[in-house]
Formats: sequence, structure tokens, C-alpha cells
Amino acid sequence: MKKTSSIRENGIKKDKWFIYLTFALAVLLMAGSGCGILMENTYALESASWRIQGIAQDVVDLFIIAPALIVSGIFTFHKKRIFVYIFGGTLLFIAYSYFFYCFAVHFNYLFLIYCFTLGLSVYSFIYLIVSLATCEIIKWYNNKVPAKTIGIYLLVIAALFYIMWLSEILPALIHNRAPENIIQNGLLTNPVHVLDISLLLPAFIITAVLLMKKRSAGFLLAPTILVFCILMNINIAALVIAMKLNEITDSLLVSWLMLALALISISLLYIFLKHLNKKNEFQ
Repeated sequence: MKKTSSIRENGIKKDKWFIYLTFALAVLLMAGSGCGILMENTYALESASWRIQGIAQDVVDLFIIAPALIVSGIFTFHKKRIFVYIFGGTLLFIAYSYFFYCFAVHFNYLFLIYCFTLGLSVYSFIYLIVSLATCEIIKWYNNKVPAKTIGIYLLVIAALFYIMWLSEILPALIHNRAPENIIQNGLLTNPVHVLDISLLLPAFIITAVLLMKKRSAGFLLAPTILVFCILMNINIAALVIAMKLNEITDSLLVSWLMLALALISISLLYIFLKHLNKKNEFQ
């Protein structure tokens, strides 16, 4: 019999690469975040605001994201449907976050870890999507999924963030100057603007359209994006709280708004997933 990298157990094919990729990425993530928290010189060249946000991000990565990655990766290996979305959303969060480490943090001793973490998270996400390409995800659900409601929510989120970022960018362009947050953080450009405008928000829109048209890709990506939103909202709330504690900002309004969005996303994710068919595993 031809040898493969996978095994069959109870009739379900289990792909060992989910375990390999998960633990390799978790080691990199914990190494980078642990050093960022413990080593004082990691963010020595950053502005005060960016340094505090970097350390807060490392705390979130170490104590929330790494455990979520490991647990969801293990259960994805065991073909548990719900954890596929948690795994995918966590990978997307890591890829998004580590773009900042690679392009918006001064060169330091963790540079290669940043690069490998970014690359491995991106390719792990691609591997997950390709692995599920032959699955008819829509058949995992009954016909009562509120696809239109969740699709509209994703469109609204995309529109709100486009409006928010353009309200910062357009006046700066008109007056031929950088937006204030770029100056405050000592950056060349704002990576959030780059990622959101060019990649993330279009993904929200595409996913919303696919979901409302009841395509399998929409049923795969929508819960994944909701998980990403939950993690990102919690993360931003933590960054704002860290800046407040260090007197970088005076207001916690953004933190409360992010937590409110997290609760909405959790509610919609629950509503979405409760329409999964009773079978908990996939082939």
C-alpha cells in the first residue's frame, strides 16, 4: 500500500500537516511574543505609543492567540467542524498582526521569527482553504442559516471602516501631510490602512456577496472572518487599555466600542454555527 502523510481512523482521514503546521507556528508565536514581553530592548527604537502597543500585542498573542491556535489546530486535525473556523480565523489574525511586526517595527533580533511567523501563518491559511476545497461546506448546514443578515453585517463593517480610514487619509492628502496617527507612531505609512483598504475589507465584501448567494465559499469564509473579528476586536481593546494605563491616551471609548463589536460578532457566529447539521465531523 502506498504510504501517505495521513492516516484513517474511524473512517475519517486525518491530515498530519494540520498538527505539524500548528505546533511549528505556535512555537514561533510564543518565542516572538515571549521575547517581546521579557526583553526590554525589543522595542527600544519605537515611539512610546508603538512600544506599548507592541508589548500589549505580545501579551494577547501569548495568552490568547497561541492557546487558541493550538486547541483549534488539534481539533481541526480531528475533523471537528466548529474548530475549522476558529483555526482559520486565528491564522488570519496572526498573518494580519505579523505584517505589522515585519513592516512597521524597526529591525531587531526577532526579525527572522517575524518573517517565518508571517509566512507560515499565510501558507497555513492557504493550506486550510485548499484542504477544504473539495468539501461542500454549504451541506454542513440546514436551510435556516441567516445568510443575508450576516452578509449585511459584514458589508456594514466594511463600509464603516472604509469611511473611518478615508476620513483620516483624504484630509491628509488634501493638505499634503501624513495623518496624525502616522506621525504619532513614527511610521512611514499606517499598515492598518494598507491591509484594510487593499485586502481585508474587500475580503469582507466578497465573503458577504458569496454568503448571500449561498455559495460554499461564503459558508467557509464568513464564520472564519467572524472569528477574526472577535480576536481583533479583543486585541484592539487590550491595546487601548494598555495605552490608557501608560497615559498614552485619555479615553477608553475605542476599547468599549471594540468590545461591543466583539459581542455582536460572537452573537452572529453563535447564530450561524447553531445551524450546523448534527454531524460534528467532516470527511
